[in-house]
Formats: sequence, C-alpha cells, structure tokens
Amino acid sequence: MSFLLKVYKEKYIKDMYENEYLFFNTLDEFRKLDEQGIKRNDPNEGATNIKQLKTLSVKLNDQWYDYSKILREFSAQLFEKPTGYNINVCSLSKLDISDRLEVEFPDERIYDFGDWCLVLYSLDRFVKIFKESCENRGLDFEIREVKYYDKRAFNGELTPFHKSDDHLYQKEVRILIYPAGEEAIKLELPGLKEIAFIGSKEAFKTLRLDYK
Repeated sequence: MSFLLKVYKEKYIKDMYENEYLFFNTLDEFRKLDEQGIKRNDPNEGATNIKQLKTLSVKLNDQWYDYSKILREFSAQLFEKPTGYNINVCSLSKLDISDRLEVEFPDERIYDFGDWCLVLYSLDRFVKIFKESCENRGLDFEIREVKYYDKRAFNGELTPFHKSDDHLYQKEVRILIYPAGEEAIKLELPGLKEIAFIGSKEAFKTLRLDYK
C-alpha cells in the first residue's frame, strides 16, 4: 500500500489543493534549479546518454596533461543533454505504508523542497481523474517510479525517468505530460480535495492509520 506525497512551499500547496490542480514544470527548469544551487534536483535532468570516460587530457601552454593518470581515483562522465524537451514534469514521492499500516516517513532531506505536504491517498481515483483531465486537454502522459543509477559506473541510455542515486532518498514517482511546450502547466484535477489532504510537515509527521 502506498500514498503519493508532494512537498513544497505552503502557499503553493494550499493553492494546488484549494484550486484542485497539479503543477507541471518544464524539464529544462528542473535542470536550472540545480544550477541555482538548489540541491534537490539533478543537473543532468533530461540527459539521454551517459558515457564513463577512460581518459581525460587537458592542453595548457601547448602541453597535454592526462588527468586520468594524475588523479588517484579518476572518474569522469560525459552526458548527452539535449535542450527543448517537449514535456512537462510533476515530481511526487512514494509514501509506503507497511502491512501493519505503519507510515514509512520520508528522509528529512525531502523537506528541502518546502515545509508543507499534499498527500494523495486514493491512487486509483487519482489516476482516473488525471487521465480524464489529460484527455480533455489532448495530452499524453506517463507515470513511473524513477530509476536511480550510479553515475560513476553506469554506461548507456537514459530517459526522463532516470536520476543519479545521489537522489535515491527522494523515492520519486514522476509524471510526464506531453506535448507541452516551453511554459509550466497547471493541470486541473476536479475532485482533488476528495482524494487528498494537506498540512504542515509537523502535522504530516503525526500521520497514523487505524483499522478495525
């Protein structure tokens, strides 16, 4: 059993809940957030391939220096990162519930995103509402758990559902919608209030489930 969790700033969580929508940013914006020093994101968002380099040489004053021999533990990667992706992204976190209905709370680092939470607790109804909203706007979508990889070892193709294992603690479930564009999208979800609740992180940490 699982819920889905959105952690963000209070005013945005309240606005999404009261107006019943989810916010989808562009993939390029996800990349920029990390460049601005917001460590929650992956600077290699949207990369289509990663190659582990065996050597790396630098030329200075007409002389070549082989860094792979100079450095004791050499590790370098080459990422292919096209721009202008025609997709928008909403990132959620998987909130697992044990067989004893105990909530497995996320890593504290998740609150780098913000101090308020939106919890989706009826996932079947969420997918139904989400699918209908996409169909009404002529959008396709994909929902998948993110696959985390070791950036010091992995070679090969990447997708928008890949992130380095530096971000494993996020337990991200990613939703893509397309074709989108260069702007963020607010995707209306009529009935969101019936399948979700919101609260501060302090309130969220008191969440308990009961059964009879």
